[in-house]
Amino acid sequence: MISEERLRQAAGAAALALADSLPALEECQHEFSPNFERRMGNVLRRGNHPAVYRGLRRVASFLLVLLLSSSVWLAVDTEAREAVFGWISERVEGAYHYFFHGTVTSQKQAENYALSEIPEGYREDDVFETDGYTEIAYVETATGRYLSLGWLHPSTETATPELFFLTGDMEREQAQVNGCAAEFYRDDTGNMANVIVWRDEERDTLLYISGYFNKEVLAGLAENVN
Repeated sequence: MISEERLRQAAGAAALALADSLPALEECQHEFSPNFERRMGNVLRRGNHPAVYRGLRRVASFLLVLLLSSSVWLAVDTEAREAVFGWISERVEGAYHYFFHGTVTSQKQAENYALSEIPEGYREDDVFETDGYTEIAYVETATGRYLSLGWLHPSTETATPELFFLTGDMEREQAQVNGCAAEFYRDDTGNMANVIVWRDEERDTLLYISGYFNKEVLAGLAENVN
């Protein structure tokens, strides 16, 4: 049997042999494509936005627990029953988790959204799309700062999309968009972009805007999304 000491020595020798086989650093020249450079620049510039993670979670067991624990209450209180279904948010260790409760039964078509008026100095830069989720990124030409508009469509019969906003120590405040309740996440350091999150009640869609603007400006942008 080979001892652990012999294995460590062999691993060290293999690492040195591999390092010696590599070309010198000055010989490693590579030109990345303009598209790759642009996308890497986008990633770096967007690093100061609260990270948004999209997921897909199975809801059957979670809903079963919810319904079993509240079946009597839901049966006798119509308003309470309606309140259980829809977009829910919860605090999860430095993040806010948004997910949809229930199954959408309406025949409403999923909508795409856009800012009706892009702030001065900004231009549309990139669009990211995956199943049920879209984000449009607008970049300020002078500073490279980003303004993002994203939305997430609700659940299917067996699964529901979800979003995690990694907000850290950002303050959470109540806000309004078109007279409906919304949440505003504020960064007091000036290093992170602020975020406003709201719902399109007609389409059961969750939307957010992230950018370096105060609550009033972000709410105004949200009210003009079409």
